[in-house]
Amino acid sequence: MPVLSEINREYRKKLILLLTSTLVIMADLTVSPILPKMQESFPEVSNMNLLVKLVLTTPALFIVVSSPFIGYLLDRYGRKNIILLSIFVYILAGSSGFYAGSIYEILVGRAFLGISTAGVINGCSALVGDYYCGDEINRMMGLQSAFIGYGGLLYLFLGGFLGDIHWRATFLVYLLPVVLLFMFAVFIDEPRIKSDFRQNRDSLKIPDGKFLKKLAMICLIAFSLMIFFYMLPLQLPFYLKSITPISNTQIGLTIAIMTFFSATTAIFYKKIKKIFSFKSVFIISFIILGIGYIAVSAVEEYVFAVIGMVIIGIGMGLIIPNLRTWVGACSDSAFLGRAFGGLTASLYLGQFFSPIIINQIIKFSGIAASFTIAGIIMMSVSLLFMFISAK
Repeated sequence: MPVLSEINREYRKKLILLLTSTLVIMADLTVSPILPKMQESFPEVSNMNLLVKLVLTTPALFIVVSSPFIGYLLDRYGRKNIILLSIFVYILAGSSGFYAGSIYEILVGRAFLGISTAGVINGCSALVGDYYCGDEINRMMGLQSAFIGYGGLLYLFLGGFLGDIHWRATFLVYLLPVVLLFMFAVFIDEPRIKSDFRQNRDSLKIPDGKFLKKLAMICLIAFSLMIFFYMLPLQLPFYLKSITPISNTQIGLTIAIMTFFSATTAIFYKKIKKIFSFKSVFIISFIILGIGYIAVSAVEEYVFAVIGMVIIGIGMGLIIPNLRTWVGACSDSAFLGRAFGGLTASLYLGQFFSPIIINQIIKFSGIAASFTIAGIIMMSVSLLFMFISAK
């Protein structure tokens, strides 16, 4: 019986960690289907076309700003209390869009949502690194990406469904983490290795230059990837409405198709990683992503957009766990919080700059051709990787 109890406790711990990790996808993609409706609701506001897209990307900016600091706190004081506080702020800030009076108040709420999201995802990723190693960390990072993907599927559907009732109703989705707050408080323990950090200042020392160079390369990959990946939630709703009459629910389902295939592919990441190196997985992933982006705009018809989203989902299902696992594999536990903080900051810095950079590409080429350009760039990156050493 004690053995059975310990097994159940371990499965419960994994499930709570994985479910809590899904809050990262709830933070942004949930509101993607309602962007056109939100834009129509503030016709008197100048530059609303840009401001409405910042609703999606403002959390990214504050994740970038806060992640290094939160990473330090996670390494200095441990994980659990910071994650609990982050979930609490997440609930308040996320749901604020339901009653906020102006687009600017919504953006303030999204800023606090970003800070709390940084605490959640960096903390959960660090806990995975604390608890597991070897093949098990490969498995957990793949499952983390899968849960984030399947969570995105659920949150996109709920966001689109509630958005068809009223765009503000979408923000009620952010009340769901109340359940996770209590589950995390009761069932997750602080790793023993963290319990002595307050007495061990030497554990906060910076690793050697070789590790930092590798981490910098990983972060650069993450930054570049997210600039183009975030074309999907930012531009796809407008692109689809330009080629066919479509509801918010349909837009949410279209993006959810990508998240479904991403999540499903991530489940098999552990097996794929046994065959290929980190570098090889990146080469394969960028080729797949390039094909997907080109397919989205190959013919301006809805069915081709869906096929492209399936292909993109497969590529993302490989590349995201590959980024996280590489960081976890090359960093010791004492630096995990800061290492994942740097990775998260890079991912969301790319998200924040995405509308700024992509809007310029669209002005030059048009919205359909911008997806083709993104695909060509992805394919070029895969070729570049063949000549770069990952050691």
